[in-house]
Amino acid sequence: MTSVNQAAQEAVLPADIIFSVKSPPSASCVVMVSRGILADEPPSLDPVQSFSQEAVDAGRVLYLHSRPEAWSDAFSLDVASGLGGPLKGVCVELEVLPAAIPLDAQNFSVPMGGSLTLAPPLLRVTGPYFPTLPGLSLQVLEPPRHGALQKEDGPQARTLSAFSWREVEEQLIRHMHDRSETLTDSFVLMTDTSEMGHQSHPVAFTVTVLPVNDQPPVLTTNTGLQGCPEMRSQLGPAGPNDSVFRSPGRRHLLRLL
Repeated sequence: MTSVNQAAQEAVLPADIIFSVKSPPSASCVVMVSRGILADEPPSLDPVQSFSQEAVDAGRVLYLHSRPEAWSDAFSLDVASGLGGPLKGVCVELEVLPAAIPLDAQNFSVPMGGSLTLAPPLLRVTGPYFPTLPGLSLQVLEPPRHGALQKEDGPQARTLSAFSWREVEEQLIRHMHDRSETLTDSFVLMTDTSEMGHQSHPVAFTVTVLPVNDQPPVLTTNTGLQGCPEMRSQLGPAGPNDSVFRSPGRRHLLRLL
């Protein structure tokens, strides 16, 4: 916490400047690194309610985040040096950045030969910080096996190898199926940012391909019906599920099953 807490007063040693935790953080705790008595004993992290500027300068006071769902935190301190009155209610506000960019993905369905736009909530970078970075991009680690990732106004002959998060937010990226007789597809993405060097874990998408009956109808002609040459017949419906030939001159009835 060296860059967060720095207090100094003329003629006062850092060891005499004491910080007291007035309001503790809600998503973590303030701890101090305590070295073991033996040389080979590992150090421990002990919660503290007060600590000195000397301990801060030595890097022994840590903010230990313990709630992954919390993106911000705050706590307040009182500062005393033994000379004059204490400085009360010093507020420390923190923005929590995870080690990996939080990339969330949802599987989706696409009709055979069709397309679907990759946009939130199918693809999300969560949290208040990373989505606002102008250099946030997505890398295609494994392209679709039965389709392509395409930009709406870009070339359609090949799949993208990378695209920006802003293009996702503007709904310019889509998955296009290649019309093959397949029922599934998949691809893998990963986010990174040039500003901070952070990356996400690889995220795999599973695509369900919905079959489409695009075969033309087939008309089969039954040529097995025979009648007398002099028979003059007309075709008419006899019921909801069958048809008959009727002969006006003679009483012939031929049923077509």
